[in-house]
Amino acid sequence: MERTKYFRLVEGATRPRRHSLVRDLVVPAGAGVVAIRKAVCKSSLPPEIHDWALKVFANDEVKSPLDEGASLDGYGETADDPLVVQVPRVWYRLMEVDGRTPFAGIIADRVPLTEENTMTDVRDAVFAAWQSLFTNLKPSQLTIYGNQAACDSSEPLDVNAQIESLGQTPQTALIIVVPASVRVRSREESKDEVGVDEVPAKRHKPTQWEWKEEDPVYSVMGNRLFFVDRDRATQQLLGFHKSNYDRATNGGGGGNWVAPLVDHVFGLGKSTFGWEYIRRYNQIWDEFSEMEKKKEENGFLDIVRKCHTITLQFTEDDFLNDDLEFDGRKAARSLVERIGSYFSEIYGDNIPQALDPNAISHNRFVGVLRSLAMEVGPLFIVIDEIGLAFDADLPDTIKRERFMAFCRRILLPLFSVNTLFFLIAGRAPFLSYVHLRPDDRFMVRRLSLILFAPCN
Repeated sequence: MERTKYFRLVEGATRPRRHSLVRDLVVPAGAGVVAIRKAVCKSSLPPEIHDWALKVFANDEVKSPLDEGASLDGYGETADDPLVVQVPRVWYRLMEVDGRTPFAGIIADRVPLTEENTMTDVRDAVFAAWQSLFTNLKPSQLTIYGNQAACDSSEPLDVNAQIESLGQTPQTALIIVVPASVRVRSREESKDEVGVDEVPAKRHKPTQWEWKEEDPVYSVMGNRLFFVDRDRATQQLLGFHKSNYDRATNGGGGGNWVAPLVDHVFGLGKSTFGWEYIRRYNQIWDEFSEMEKKKEENGFLDIVRKCHTITLQFTEDDFLNDDLEFDGRKAARSLVERIGSYFSEIYGDNIPQALDPNAISHNRFVGVLRSLAMEVGPLFIVIDEIGLAFDADLPDTIKRERFMAFCRRILLPLFSVNTLFFLIAGRAPFLSYVHLRPDDRFMVRRLSLILFAPCN
């Protein structure tokens, strides 16, 4: 026999629990804490989150989590009195040796650790997340401070100290100082080329990634896009991206993340709009005055215009397991592999350092794409023909659940990287159901894009 359990999913110990959406899932009768942790992790969380790190609370009011061996009988029986499942989050900021300058421009980020973990665990997790960007660095060389004031007064934390209540928000993030000898790895350097004991004179100078000129995208006739209110769609997508950028820059605070979708145009239009979005925005940028451009330098609009477009397609084998359930680890691996294939097809063996197999093996997928964007510049990633990724023998409502799991477990973590921008394109019946049972952390928003035929 199976039972439905209701729960709220919250991030970190300080997030108000009552602000999150009530969800439900089916578990075997008599299931305990371990079972629901595994079920929640599988259905709702990115693949790098381990089920053992989750804490389960009986309801919104209690302060202490249920014991690992506790039964869930009598808990989470109704949507009015749900369980609370807490996802661990510890925020940190990487700083240069002065303690005030962000290292490599990195804004506040987080690792999935609990308050019982130690500073050694924090150090190792941060090192693993950013290893592809560092040269000549060992985890033990990172120095951790409880906050900015402690960093300013040179009072580092002991490596054996537990996290406890530290780093619970972007505003109270741990400060991690990177040694002065460390620099960002260039794409021409490999671990074999740069050794710990190598003298600086023998190192390669960092080189900036150089993109090949992109081929033009031809549309309808005369290389023109025949959209009604094309600029409206461009500005609408720009607004969605600005919303995500602001949240990412502010450490995830504010409203919901937005997953932009264009799905209601038959035939030519969706993919072409994706390719032409950045080109069209550069035309808009060229119309800005020099004063406006100066004001926006290194800001959101400047970042968007510098984006390069990557279009990806997936099949059900990339996202679904043998039981036709969404497989987060498989999807994350497929995403990185598809991006790697894109660069390999164009640049051969001269791929970005962030996509080197050794770098990938030491990084979770979010770290890989973050490192990639830092190396090659900001990216606009179009996930085209999304229906093919869920083209399985399933009811449309179930396909919708699989699609939402993809947004929740893969796209949502990537939205926190403020140099990555996304568009989902394609047409499939299940997309008609995306408005049902909305997620409390993101919303799918459609573009107002209409294609029409040119007049003769």
